[in-house]
Amino acid sequence: MSGVGNGLFGGLLPATSFAVVASTRDIYSGPWYPDGLALMTVVIGVLFVTETNDRDLDTMK
Repeated sequence: MSGVGNGLFGGLLPATSFAVVASTRDIYSGPWYPDGLALMTVVIGVLFVTETNDRDLDTMK
């Protein structure tokens, strides 16, 4: 399932960044899209991914 996400976000990243630059006419606005995605993954990881160090993975929900 992660291959679909990698393909969609990673494959369309250059086109989306170029579209942002073309629509705003500012060459520095293109990196905001990948930076936003990276920030979203950090926030989701911190809030929703639990620590599994020294825990029995078979007994976890």
